[in-house]
Amino acid sequence: MPLARRMLALSILLNALMTLSLAPAAVAQTDSVSYQGVTLQPGDVVNFLGGGATTFNFLKYGHSSLYLGTDPETKQRTFLDFTTEKVDFGEWILGGGTPQPFYGRLLSETNFLNVNSHWHSDFDVYRLKGVRVIDKSRMFDEAKHISYKKSWGLSGQVCSSVVTAVLTKGVCNAQDCKVGGFTPDDLARGDFVRHPDLPAERSINILGALREAEKEKVVREVVQPCQTSVSERAANGEVALASCSSCSSLERQQNLDRLRQIRDREMKRCEIRGLEGRAKYEMDRSPDQQDSAFLQRLRKEIVDLQLKIQPSDQR
Repeated sequence: MPLARRMLALSILLNALMTLSLAPAAVAQTDSVSYQGVTLQPGDVVNFLGGGATTFNFLKYGHSSLYLGTDPETKQRTFLDFTTEKVDFGEWILGGGTPQPFYGRLLSETNFLNVNSHWHSDFDVYRLKGVRVIDKSRMFDEAKHISYKKSWGLSGQVCSSVVTAVLTKGVCNAQDCKVGGFTPDDLARGDFVRHPDLPAERSINILGALREAEKEKVVREVVQPCQTSVSERAANGEVALASCSSCSSLERQQNLDRLRQIRDREMKRCEIRGLEGRAKYEMDRSPDQQDSAFLQRLRKEIVDLQLKIQPSDQR
């Protein structure tokens, strides 16, 4: 191949190689989110089993939160988590609420699951009975308004009463309309029904749900944007190579084959970045929450992909 043509082809290939890793912004999240086969929609209630607030197991559920859907501002799935600083039960001021005020938090999906995984192991999902149209915008507005307030437990709002207050704003137009419920157990009866895809004998494991959420987050924010960038830039490189009028058909095909090899290698690099992100999530957990077998599987997948992109003479 003449020098000029070799330089043109080399320039196109190098440009593709050096720019494949530049990724566009992450894809926005949808409202629907699934954990272990159970799909949550905006307005669904998350009831955590156990915890100090069950008052010596008098109640089944110790904490309630509300799934709000995707925040139009942050583009992230968001949960309302109205809680207090965790303290030993003996430190509670009986009859007077809690020594620390309850306060609202609007948490992203992974933050929400991670925070609550330290205090609970499982949760159930409930939703309003019947066909209820939920105004997500009004629900978000009320949740953000409440999240700035503080309340001293039984003397004011608690996690579950805040959930019903926000749902009331989301579904009610008449003044006499109100979603009932004060304790977490109240949100499992009365105006509420258990999620149809969650049998009574099964609950959702929080750490399992967290790992699902982390995987989806890494795919959405790292792998998909990276692979989209690779595909787009490789396609642009193919167009540029095809327009090389001074190249023979054989030369064009050889260069296209080389470009596609680069594309396939970089696609696998995107997968490796995703696996590395999931492994980091797992390593950052406390020792009692880490799953060593799961971490080992991730590391094996990383090594297997690295071997696939390694030149045959270096294996």
